[in-house]
Amino acid sequence: MMKCEVCGKSYKPKSLTRESNSNFRKCDECYYSKKAQTGLAKANRKSQTEFMRLERRIEKLEKANEMLETIIESMVNDQVNTYIQNTLKSAIKKATDDRLKTLQAQIISVNNKVVKIMGFELPKGGD
Repeated sequence: MMKCEVCGKSYKPKSLTRESNSNFRKCDECYYSKKAQTGLAKANRKSQTEFMRLERRIEKLEKANEMLETIIESMVNDQVNTYIQNTLKSAIKKATDDRLKTLQAQIISVNNKVVKIMGFELPKGGD
């Protein structure tokens, strides 16, 4: 019979190879308890590592999301600015064309009055 180094109980060894190593001079109860604790610690470390990895992925996704928001915002601003510029150009062109037609009509009217006052005869189109 051997004595457990952890709890001090006497036990009958199942394997001489396990008992020959001084680190394993424990009864089955203490041996499996230690093995369970080691397994649990390993599982905890693994889950902690996985949790940290997921946190890093979430941070990267949040950063990418912020970048996407900025990119989308700039694209929308660009589209709005382009639309406004095109709208302003067409509005200014229309107003300018309308004003030009009005001025041309006024100039023709004034020119006809001047010709009439001066007594000139306007050439007739055709023959």
